[in-house]
Amino acid sequence: MRSAELHTFLAAVDQVPISKTILNRAGGPPGSSLKTLDAIHLVTAMLWSESSGESIVFLTHDRQLARSASTNGLSVYPWPEP
Repeated sequence: MRSAELHTFLAAVDQVPISKTILNRAGGPPGSSLKTLDAIHLVTAMLWSESSGESIVFLTHDRQLARSASTNGLSVYPWPEP
């Protein structure tokens, strides 16, 4: 039963392979204060939104990541309290 649920879930999720483009954009600009995996997640979301033409809601509880996502034009939920 769990296997069938997993396959159903994975069929509904868009998976994006990490590409050189993602890694290059996640690596710059200098002075970015995001951690490596956070930057990869953010850039992946941004590129997916750009290529699909769909807006997305970026889910995070990390304040710094939420601010970066919002600054880069993504809607963020839940917005962390100051």
